[in-house]
Amino acid sequence: MVLQRIFCQNLDSFSSFHNAQILLRVMSYSDWYRVQSGIPQSSILGPFLFLIYINNLTSVIQDTECRNYLHVDDAKIYRNITDVEDVQCLQRVIERVIKWCAEWLLPLNVDKCKGMTLTSNIAKDTSYNVNIKESIHNIQKVDCIKDLGILIDSQLTFKDHIQAKINKAYSMIGLL
Repeated sequence: MVLQRIFCQNLDSFSSFHNAQILLRVMSYSDWYRVQSGIPQSSILGPFLFLIYINNLTSVIQDTECRNYLHVDDAKIYRNITDVEDVQCLQRVIERVIKWCAEWLLPLNVDKCKGMTLTSNIAKDTSYNVNIKESIHNIQKVDCIKDLGILIDSQLTFKDHIQAKINKAYSMIGLL
């Protein structure tokens, strides 16, 4: 009962407007402005409320063979690619996600979207694009990406991750 009351009080504070100001480069603050939407940064309920908000994102891929993974403010969509039809199916799912984002007024930052092919074979041509506001953006293809603190490479060797940890250890030794 106590937890329920605390949760409801915190939820109520999110539904009301809050004030914010910006720290400027010259170490001074802007005037206070009323923020009418969004969730304050560093809040306890923020990630939980965002997960509730995007939870139905999974519905856009239910009837496909694609899979998804949601973690806090990050979503991954993936599929086993064996032929051109698989590539086209994944592109259609990306288009559905773009439509979902528009319907839920959640702008997609295309610059943060990355594509990676995990394979030990010769790389297949798997390029994807996003059409936002009549402008086509190619999803950047990468050979290595950081996910939850781990550097994952397209060959799944973890060489980059291991090297980064070795470099960090050497720098720590240098500090002693």
